[in-house]
Amino acid sequence: MNRLIIVIVLIILACSVQGALGGALNFQAEANRVTKSLNCPRPKITPASPGYGALYGCIDGAAQTAKFFINESEGTGKVKNVKLMWNDWFVDTGYGVHADRREARRFVKAFAKLYVPSLEQKLMSIFFSNSSTIIEVKGYQIAYTYSRGPQIDERLFVLTPKTVLASQEQRRQGSANDFNACKAAASKAVGYSERLLSGDDNPVLESEYKSFMIKGRGKDLFFCEVHPGGHYKIKAALNGKVPFKYISEGTF
Repeated sequence: MNRLIIVIVLIILACSVQGALGGALNFQAEANRVTKSLNCPRPKITPASPGYGALYGCIDGAAQTAKFFINESEGTGKVKNVKLMWNDWFVDTGYGVHADRREARRFVKAFAKLYVPSLEQKLMSIFFSNSSTIIEVKGYQIAYTYSRGPQIDERLFVLTPKTVLASQEQRRQGSANDFNACKAAASKAVGYSERLLSGDDNPVLESEYKSFMIKGRGKDLFFCEVHPGGHYKIKAALNGKVPFKYISEGTF
């Protein structure tokens, strides 16, 4: 066989098994693979915006409740996570009870074949169960979350490459002091105990600063921006009232 043909074949094979082997995933390549696997009728990519990577989406079913998303890690061209969601209506709103169940099963089957072919039956069983769980597989972590609502059961798979998890943990450890300082500054700004504040200490990296989202008492929400030199700015949506407004700034 011609050497050039052999090289091309090897490249194609490497791309085709990328998902099964785990590791860093290329955003555009995964969008193409998912579209083909789902035979998605209307795939859509929302371009990246400040603080957020691009978003691939495929939504299907008569009630539009079967959803497949790919989030890009901002500015990297790599996949941050893959999400499979079914908004499972357990009341009839015009599309029947458990609308789009067939599409949801098809999405789960495609999800398994793309990333963990050996666990197709296990993932199918988990996705239609009512117990949240986490599965560790080679190269990936798959978290299943079940949430009960007044009319809808939300069933959600989130697949995260372990390379992304390792990077997030490293970034989180490096930002722990800034996050704690942000909580103290927010507590001082609103005048109630730091014990009432919680949030994700994994920062969002902007071009000129990093930021943390913090939840407070009731519906209070805060964003704490940490700028170079330890300068901070805090904006808030008190009692959930948007838009966010700056309420404090200073230096740690």
